[in-house]
Amino acid sequence: MSQTYDGVCMSLPASSDDWSEMDCWWGAFTGDRQMVLAADQVRRVDEAWKQQHWDSVDQLWDGFKADHEFPETDQFAQQLDRGSKAMAWEEIDSFWASYVEDHQSELVELRRLLGAVSDTWGDGASPFDEDPLAADWRSQSSFDGPLRRAVDEEDWSHWLAHLLRQSTGAFPAALLGTPDQAPERVRREVVFHGERSDRRIDILVEYAGIAVSIEVKTGDEHYGKTPHTAELIEQHDDRDWSHVLLIQRSKHSQLQYTFDDELAQPIDERPVIRAGDSPEVTVRFWQDVSRVLRRLLVQGKEPDSHWQASAYLFVTLIEQRLLGFHPVSDLRSAEAGTGDRIAGTDLHQLTAVDPTAQIKYLRRVLTEEDTHE
Repeated sequence: MSQTYDGVCMSLPASSDDWSEMDCWWGAFTGDRQMVLAADQVRRVDEAWKQQHWDSVDQLWDGFKADHEFPETDQFAQQLDRGSKAMAWEEIDSFWASYVEDHQSELVELRRLLGAVSDTWGDGASPFDEDPLAADWRSQSSFDGPLRRAVDEEDWSHWLAHLLRQSTGAFPAALLGTPDQAPERVRREVVFHGERSDRRIDILVEYAGIAVSIEVKTGDEHYGKTPHTAELIEQHDDRDWSHVLLIQRSKHSQLQYTFDDELAQPIDERPVIRAGDSPEVTVRFWQDVSRVLRRLLVQGKEPDSHWQASAYLFVTLIEQRLLGFHPVSDLRSAEAGTGDRIAGTDLHQLTAVDPTAQIKYLRRVLTEEDTHE
């Protein structure tokens, strides 16, 4: 069997006992990538073959590396000399110091608001005493935290559908304006067939006489098919429908570009897509979801402990993974004697959003009324 160390391939003696380590590696590899193998793609190897054909395994591994062009190979690596590294870090340090200085007042206000929001958990009916932003869930690698770094749209849709399905009715009522009762059914990935093409809707929230369709978007900016999907749904089902497109607020400019004059934006109301003869589609933002969940948790409107735990973690992920908000750990005080000044934190915070967006969000959390969003 061969192994590679610092780009050098070395042959090592192998025995049948080594298969346990190989199996462990393969399990981790497939688990990390969530590979799905159909039955006809799986080949079973008998024990005799394993003991006699390590060379074949080495050939397979070499072919795999060649096909995937591992980023560890020299062609993808660029070594900086010590002088370049020193100059680069000086510029980054200078930039980061200026960034923190320019945002001192906002960071201090943000810390104050986080303290005020945190107090509501201690005074409220929630079983949780700390704010969801108390812990830092922004994974810096695939091996940090309980979830993979790259959570895709299906993961977000599945979690949202679970909370809607397990709700007593308070969550869909507050978020979607449905009756304050448990949905009769919540379905995922439902296909509707049309003459020109088929459409798949992410979530359907269904009651006896009414229903809501939800198209869930995180990174995907292909919004143009949403009105046609709503049209197909109503052609197949004569209930009273509402349609929602759920996106990040940062994608609003792309939404405007896609629909132009078909996107109506009344003052103090949600944007609505009115595309030709298609049904209206209301645009909702992910921060609406997290605010509703926060309020329901603090007020104890959803009594089930499993729902509460799932909702609490979902708020944490929305605010830190999708919205990019600062957790409490970012806002530590500077050294003693510097008053209320906020210290500069690790360089990975360069990816954080402007504090003003989070300030606006938390102020609304503290002042919003208990009404349908």
